[in-house]
Amino acid sequence: MPYPILRFMIFGICLLAAVPMIEATEAPRSLTILYTSNVQGNLDPCGCAKEQLGDIPTRAAVLRSLRAREKNVLVVDSGDAFSDGSLFNTFDRARRDLIVEAMSHMGYNYLNVGDTELGFNRSILQEIQEKARFMLLSANILDRTRREPVFSPYAIHNVGGLKVALIGLVTDRPSKRIPPEHTRDLLFVDPIIAAREYVSALEEQSDLVVVVAHLGLEREKELAQAVPQIDVIIGGHSSELRKTPLKVGKTLILEGGEQGQYVGKLSLKLNPAREVVSYEHELVPVDARHFPADRHIQTLWQAYKEREKKGEIYDRRDRRKSLTFSLEGPTPFEGKD
Repeated sequence: MPYPILRFMIFGICLLAAVPMIEATEAPRSLTILYTSNVQGNLDPCGCAKEQLGDIPTRAAVLRSLRAREKNVLVVDSGDAFSDGSLFNTFDRARRDLIVEAMSHMGYNYLNVGDTELGFNRSILQEIQEKARFMLLSANILDRTRREPVFSPYAIHNVGGLKVALIGLVTDRPSKRIPPEHTRDLLFVDPIIAAREYVSALEEQSDLVVVVAHLGLEREKELAQAVPQIDVIIGGHSSELRKTPLKVGKTLILEGGEQGQYVGKLSLKLNPAREVVSYEHELVPVDARHFPADRHIQTLWQAYKEREKKGEIYDRRDRRKSLTFSLEGPTPFEGKD
């Protein structure tokens, strides 16, 4: 009689011993982040000497193709989505509406507020947020009087069983060419101080901490050193283009160039301990020779170009004001897939 009981006890001990082994061999979870940087309101091909990259119907096609091919996808822009190279189109409502509709159609989840977005006044930024199917983020732009964030400072995005914390940051030294009345009631907090606060609060609530930053590469390296808990920094502001991510400690820093010429793709695998065990990175050229234009965005773009030719784009009452400045030069939300 004791032997069946003994055999049962031994079997139970072996079963319990096997549980940690099952957990240890659990398959890594995957996530793909698609990103753009410093698009600067560009709708047309870049006019580059070698390749004509970056028109908005082709960017839509690239994103559609990548979203169809990859699992567990998150799409972000690191800022400066709305300004263009020669005229900051505060009063170009048609272009602004086109970009909002196009980014929503392309499946963007988040737009970090870049310094040139601040060329829009707060009522226009609020209008953009109301129309968009993506969230505006910024953790270090505060209302000067209330000392509260003007935009959602962060998001926790649930995708593929992962909780991804995203924090938006912008340079605390925005361009002096921004109309002063647009920033007079704003307070720009040091981005490293803001990052420390939010990362500390969010790292235990999430599997991955991503900062969508418009700081410039040197400042982003300082951020990675100062706040080493950050897993990924998607950078912008300095218009750098890096085919290989820069690694500072465990932090990956990505830079996607400018004018929408490339869509960045970062594919990550995380183990049960929430550690990045492998990653792959690619910059996909926004090249019309390889991606047929998205028909919906092509229609919007062509209609805009026709109106532009006819001189119907600008609000005539504000045309003079819109030509008075340029921004060229040195320059708690829950989401789910």
